[in-house]
Order: sequence, then structure tokens, then C-alpha cells
Amino acid sequence: MRRLAARVADWRAWRSRGLRLACTCALAAVIGVIVFTPDPGAGPGLAPPLEFTANIVMFVPVGAVAWWWRRSVPRNVVVGLVATVFIETIQGLFLPHRVADPRDVVANTAGALIGSLVCWWTSAALRRRDTP
Repeated sequence: MRRLAARVADWRAWRSRGLRLACTCALAAVIGVIVFTPDPGAGPGLAPPLEFTANIVMFVPVGAVAWWWRRSVPRNVVVGLVATVFIETIQGLFLPHRVADPRDVVANTAGALIGSLVCWWTSAALRRRDTP
């Protein structure tokens, strides 16, 4: 019986890692398509407040997925910041129809912070609920 329990635990751990990896790859692919296409595709551009909000929303899942890998809000904010600086650098250097904008760095980092905080808050609430 112990062997069966150990195998089930191993399978669950593998499945969890596989799910994390699949979600991370899917998120990276979606963000890659959005930010690395040569043409932004939005015509003259979105209104600045809407664009700022869209950048925040786009990076909320980054904070959530980063939470799966490391349960640390500060580290996940750094992950969001580094990813955003990388994206803006690539856009500024290699995509002539795209514009590297420091406001995008702020918005994307804020999105990663929000995603990570939501996961932190949810996991804390679940722990409190499960504690007698």
C-alpha cells in the first residue's frame, strides 16, 4: 500500500510540474506573439490610459505563473521587471515599427506584482481556512 501511495504522490508531483511548465510555455508564447510581432497592429495606437491598463493586465498572469515556481512576491516582481526590460530592449533595438516605452516597464511590472499578490493572498486565505 505504501508503494502505491508513493507512486500516486510521484505522479501528482510530475503532473503539477508538467502543468506549471505547460502554462509557463503557453504564457510565454502568447506574450511573445503580442510583443515581438514587427507591427503593433493597433493602427495609430490605443489611448494611453487604455494601453497602460492593457500592459498591466497582460502581465498579471506572469506574476501568477511565477508564483507557482517561487512563492516570493519580491522575486516575482523582479522576474516581471527583468522580462519587461528584455522585451522593451528587443523592441527598441530590433523592431523598427515598435517603440520601447519606459511606461510599459512600469505597467508590466505592476501587473506581475498584482498577479503575485493575488496568488499570495489566495494561498494565505486557503491556509487560514485549512488551519483548525
